[in-house]
Amino acid sequence: MKKTIFAVFAAFAFLSAAFAAPPTKDWFVDYAAAVEKAKAENKPLLVLTTGSDWCPYCIKLEKDVLKSRAFKNLAKKSFVLVYLDFPRRATKDVDVKANRELMQRLKFSGGLPEMRIFSPEGAELGVISGYMPEKDCVKKLKSFLGDKED
Repeated sequence: MKKTIFAVFAAFAFLSAAFAAPPTKDWFVDYAAAVEKAKAENKPLLVLTTGSDWCPYCIKLEKDVLKSRAFKNLAKKSFVLVYLDFPRRATKDVDVKANRELMQRLKFSGGLPEMRIFSPEGAELGVISGYMPEKDCVKKLKSFLGDKED
């Protein structure tokens, strides 16, 4: 019994650590660096708030949308990505306090997951609150860019 309980906790700890990092290397965790890149490349910022190790819809968004080919292609071409994580399990890679302050400064609702799109100058271009399936999410993001294609 003790071995089973230990195995379950070990698996949970491993999975929690796996979710504590952005889905790909293309995501910034440093907002100031992301803004610099957005200005240099004249691209909007896509800022995501997530609870990577505990929020069911955040985990589903990462699995079904953020790692999809359609999202990655659009994101790479059109956005500078910012990942604000609020994990329940402490990790040295996430500054929850700084993320919370930035989330408040950018006027996020507090619900997770939430994506906000900002121009390089800081004007808000759009919001996606909650989970949205891949096709709908990509279509909505394109609409924020003025793209009317499907």
